[in-house]
Amino acid sequence: MLLAIDDVTLAGNIAAQWLLERVQGERVDGNIGSPSDAVYVCGRWESALLGCDARSAKGTTLDNSDPGMRQLWNADAPVVLEVVASAAGMSRSARAALLATGTKTKMIMPMRGDDGRPFGLMSVDRLTRASRAWEIALVDLFRSVLQEVVSPILAASKSLQDDVAPQLIALTSISGQLTEAEIRVARLAAKGMGYKEIARDLRRSVHTVDHQLRSIRTKLGVPSHAKLVQLLSRELRLPALAPTVSS
Repeated sequence: MLLAIDDVTLAGNIAAQWLLERVQGERVDGNIGSPSDAVYVCGRWESALLGCDARSAKGTTLDNSDPGMRQLWNADAPVVLEVVASAAGMSRSARAALLATGTKTKMIMPMRGDDGRPFGLMSVDRLTRASRAWEIALVDLFRSVLQEVVSPILAASKSLQDDVAPQLIALTSISGQLTEAEIRVARLAAKGMGYKEIARDLRRSVHTVDHQLRSIRTKLGVPSHAKLVQLLSRELRLPALAPTVSS
């Protein structure tokens, strides 16, 4: 997860796979969100047990005005829905949305940042094991791993993504194909930083930075690093500096 901290989607997928292996679910999914949003969208991060006929939860929306969702966002520990079909506190529409993804039983918990505010949700589902209750040890493991490991890393990753959002919007005008990691490299290149400087700043190898810059030039149709710096500086409204490719 730490190696993918500059790509919140990849970091979240790694977290989902890690949790799946540890808490004995059949599907783990999660996303960034807030109780102030109109809806919560499931499945930005998702991992399912191999050999399990799991439907994807990706794109499923839950109304945040639902009493059950409000209770969930305020929770400080995992909320366990032993039988989703008859879960108390959840509206009929919320239960129907969860059942449509094949969820029989679920435990779900908000992720919180250093300020204590929730910034997303992570859930573990069982799709064919409805007769199995969630063992207390697994609930405690889910809580501790989410609070002590997953949430801090994903909060930091989200913060990095928020920092790069203006650059993402600007660069989208010239290419919708750059990854989040490439956008971070492009932003530093636009400031005139050389390969080694970028590598040190992002804690990446020079080889990785060189590969990413080549990919960026190819996607943007730019023949040289100097031309790339000029283009990015103009698009990001930064003062163009002479690139120091080898420094």
